[in-house]
Amino acid sequence: MKIRFFTGLLFLFIALPGLADIPPGWDFTITSSSHLFSIGENAWPVINGVPIEPGDYIGVFYEDNGVQKCGGAVAWPAQGGTIVFAYGDDFITGDKDGFAYGETIQWKLYSFSMQTEVAATAILNPTYPTPGDVFIPEGLSGLFYLSSEGFFVYAWSEEDTLCQGYETQLHADPQGGSGSYSFEWVSDPEGFTSSEQNPWVQVNDTTTYTVTVYDGSNNCYDHTTIQTVPIPEINAGADDTLCQGETFTANAVTTYAETITWSTTGDGSFNFIHSPNAIYTPGQNDQENGMVMLLLTGEAQPPCDLTTTDTLILSILPPPSVFAGEDNSSCEKSIIPLQGEAENYQSLQWTTSGNGTFSDPNALNTDYYAEEVNEETVVTLTLQVEGNAPCDNAEDTLLLTLYPEPEGSAGSDEIICSSENYTTNGSAFNFSSATWSSSGDGLFENPNSLSTLYTPGAEDLNNGSVYLTLTIFPAAPCSQAIADSILLSFQPLPEVFAGYNQSVCELDTVSLSGYASHTESTLWSTSGDGTFTAPQALSTTYLPGPQDLQNEEVILTLTGNAIAPCASATDDQLTVTFIKSPIAHAGEDTAICSGTTHTTSGSVQYATGGSWSSNGSGEFADPTQLVTIYTPSQEDYTMGEVILTLTTSANSTCPATSDEMVLSFMQIPTVNAGEDQVIPFGTYTQLEGSVSGGSGDYFHSWEPSELIIGQHILTPTTTNLESSTLFTLFSTDNATGCSHQDQVTVYVTGGPLNSEVSATPDSVCPQEAVQLQCLPSGGSGDYSYTWSSNPPGFTSTLAAPLTYPEETTTYSATVSDGYNMVTNTVEVVVFALPTPDAGADQWIPHGTTTILEGSATGGSGNYNWLWSPGALLANPDQPQSATTQLYDETTFRLEVMDAETGCLSIDTTTVHLNTGALSSAPEASPQEACKGAEIQLFSHAQGGSEQYTFDWFSEPPGFYSNEENPTTIADESMRFWVEVHDGWNSVSNHTDLLVYPPNEIAIEALPNDTVCAYETLTLTAHSQLEASSWLWSPGGKTTPSITIDTTGLGVGAHTFSVQVTDEYNCLSSAEKRIFFDICQSTEERFEHRLTITPNPTKDFFRIQIPSAYLRGEMTILTIQGVPLLKKTITRDQIIIKDLKKAPGVYLVRIHAEGQKPLTEKLVYH
Repeated sequence: MKIRFFTGLLFLFIALPGLADIPPGWDFTITSSSHLFSIGENAWPVINGVPIEPGDYIGVFYEDNGVQKCGGAVAWPAQGGTIVFAYGDDFITGDKDGFAYGETIQWKLYSFSMQTEVAATAILNPTYPTPGDVFIPEGLSGLFYLSSEGFFVYAWSEEDTLCQGYETQLHADPQGGSGSYSFEWVSDPEGFTSSEQNPWVQVNDTTTYTVTVYDGSNNCYDHTTIQTVPIPEINAGADDTLCQGETFTANAVTTYAETITWSTTGDGSFNFIHSPNAIYTPGQNDQENGMVMLLLTGEAQPPCDLTTTDTLILSILPPPSVFAGEDNSSCEKSIIPLQGEAENYQSLQWTTSGNGTFSDPNALNTDYYAEEVNEETVVTLTLQVEGNAPCDNAEDTLLLTLYPEPEGSAGSDEIICSSENYTTNGSAFNFSSATWSSSGDGLFENPNSLSTLYTPGAEDLNNGSVYLTLTIFPAAPCSQAIADSILLSFQPLPEVFAGYNQSVCELDTVSLSGYASHTESTLWSTSGDGTFTAPQALSTTYLPGPQDLQNEEVILTLTGNAIAPCASATDDQLTVTFIKSPIAHAGEDTAICSGTTHTTSGSVQYATGGSWSSNGSGEFADPTQLVTIYTPSQEDYTMGEVILTLTTSANSTCPATSDEMVLSFMQIPTVNAGEDQVIPFGTYTQLEGSVSGGSGDYFHSWEPSELIIGQHILTPTTTNLESSTLFTLFSTDNATGCSHQDQVTVYVTGGPLNSEVSATPDSVCPQEAVQLQCLPSGGSGDYSYTWSSNPPGFTSTLAAPLTYPEETTTYSATVSDGYNMVTNTVEVVVFALPTPDAGADQWIPHGTTTILEGSATGGSGNYNWLWSPGALLANPDQPQSATTQLYDETTFRLEVMDAETGCLSIDTTTVHLNTGALSSAPEASPQEACKGAEIQLFSHAQGGSEQYTFDWFSEPPGFYSNEENPTTIADESMRFWVEVHDGWNSVSNHTDLLVYPPNEIAIEALPNDTVCAYETLTLTAHSQLEASSWLWSPGGKTTPSITIDTTGLGVGAHTFSVQVTDEYNCLSSAEKRIFFDICQSTEERFEHRLTITPNPTKDFFRIQIPSAYLRGEMTILTIQGVPLLKKTITRDQIIIKDLKKAPGVYLVRIHAEGQKPLTEKLVYH
């Protein structure tokens, strides 16, 4: 506190101790009238019996319209006593600003630890001159004791200012009352309640917490306010694109950031790293890379130690370059290939100064279709490329000299007689030489002469025409010769063709179809006596005459007359031969025995052969043979006879004819050899034959005759038989010669040693078990066994051994009864195994499928298939099957079973993986950036099929892209997710981006932003973030503060701006409008000036009020204009202590009726 004495416009300040941190609401005015109170060290003031602490306050209060106001105060020292001045009212001001004479003095104590003021009772020392119970100007009093009693609570928090969302602990310290307390906390804004004395709380916004303490009888209240510091919001700006050589001016937007700093992932530089409008100059690496990420980081306002980063991607494009090609020359109407060269462009276009066209005017490599010229002409071809925005365009030209082409004509088409020669009549211009050529085989007398003789060749005449071409060669520089042709046609001599010689049946007419070309008319004539139905027609009919048929041939002539200019006629002949009609002979009628066949004896004349047919149902061995065997059917025998017909083949001209014969059937005898018989081994029997039907006169014969006694009788006797025998009886009808036969078997039982050999099963797959079995019979009954095999390898002495053959094998079993041996065999068929092929090993990408191509050979060719593991296949029972998606190397087993033999074979194939699992390791470049910087995202996908698609999105939402490596603008710290799809599988991963906090710049003008023209003022740039450089405009100074005056400026309003580079190398800027005024006098200037001291400040500051604004209103606002504190102006200075606001820039504004508002910035550290 300072004491102010008015001496005109001069201030005299005398410092007094004990007023460093006055309690809220205890402001008082020091006047020229005072009453002094002495408080000794032994009179230590107490509250509820507890001594106050050093620094707590003692104050005296007076009444002003029922409101208590402080009339003087002092802090209690750590040692020794103190004095208190009670100031009297200054009647000159017109306001009550102190004690009135004789007004009762009211005492109060203030405890900073409890943030509480309480009324106190003073025990006065009567030894002092003035009693001290009322105010006496210039009075002097003393105190024995000062005490206070009451029930109150002090609410406080461990942090007055917190980062948004952080936690802190509230405290309630009660004093007085019963000593037994309950607590109830509430908040404003609402949302928090607690019954704890010292609860913890999460603070999301600036909040006032009020506690109510109840001691069982009474309540008391107190509150504490916790300010929150918001998290910085950083927007570095949108991604942008530059052309090489250009700079980038940022346009960042930041909120709640103490400082901002730009940085780069490249090698460029910023002019002011702490300015939101920093200018970035790309470095060499930036330009070579084609892009750079700029990062803007904002730091939160103290005490928060938080940063927010945003980025922007700055694409740097190289300027376009173009080369149209070297100058050239060519012939008119030619196609000139153009091969332009260009880089770093988005589109291009060819243009010409002439009338030619381009095959594609928008392609680097194109063809120019030159225009027609009458003389040497120069045209300009221009290749212009459009640079990739924002780069400019570029162009280049080439000169093309055009020359006229040659001209000429070969003449008109001509027709000549095929026996003549032809004289050419060509013409040519703008040429160096000319040459005749022919499409045929004729010859030119002088092919290099425009007029020369052409002799047609045989090929020309054969083709009927020929093209004669005149080729005209250009004069330099034209290289394209031209050609013109005429068609030279030849009228050939007449040609006729009567047709080929004919053979016709003697009863038929002759059909003629002649041919004629190049004839005016035609006429048929004959050498015989026949006639033509139309002798002048090429197609006509000839009717043979009797003499023609008798001569068996005739010559017919076709004559053709020539077409002009050819005068001679020509003719052609054919010979017609008349053929005799065929004759058939089937033979004489015949009878045969039933059950026998008939051999035909047919013949033909004037034919090459014939064929047999029957009206019955028997069959011919070969019906096309004249002599063949006919086998009658049972139906034929039943009918008794059939008719056999022989039909001749047609000869070359005449139709077939036929002849018949009757075939009759005679009855055959019925023969019965008797019933089968069984006799003992070595005995004989009588056979009982019988015959019926036919004439009854028979001849008999038994076979085998060596075992028969009485071969030609029906009931002969056999010889002694040792084995079963089949006997046959043959009987012939002597009248017809027809015979028949029958058989009978005589079985012989018992007998010599024998065996039966078997194999079960008799057909197997290789190495399968087979049960062999030998069953003997006959002989002595005492048997032994010997087994062998072919191919060799198997032996056994068992009657029923097991064997496991690998190939088809014949097994022999020899049985001995001690006297004789018998050997029998059995064959075991071993089926061939199928040979499976599971296919070659394969290599596929991880997570994809493939086709297994199984096959098999060998065996029957009819297979059953089974792949394993079947769960990994679509069709495991098919030779070809698709796999499921494979994520590990897998060996597949193919089982092939022969469906007819059941034999099984196995093969395997392995599917290897030639890539790893699908994965992605996304990256943001840079990972830290200023807001608005361009961010290059990289998916870094690998593995899988390597054919990828992408889906990018952000957390929080707002960004999406389907590019592999997209770019984005850093707006806020976020997480970028990428989903990678390879057509089979998907994978997702993320990368994080940190965006720097923005900076906030405030320019402070001292002493004010309005000064007289002859004064100077100081501008100071205050940066929320640590600043590394400054640039002022105008002036170009690079210090945090500058001093300015009107030199070079003049009176009036002027704007000063500063660009600040912050600790993140980010640029921020601010501007200040300064008014230089023409002042009338020092007094006038002083009276309209708002002064704040000290400024900047940490806690305490004084506002000096111009007299014209007394009884006005003072308001303290945030830089955004939000009111924080309002006071009525009652004196010429206001002292503010313990504003307890976050560091930053604030506005102090005063206004009064009839006065222009005054505003000054306050910088709070």
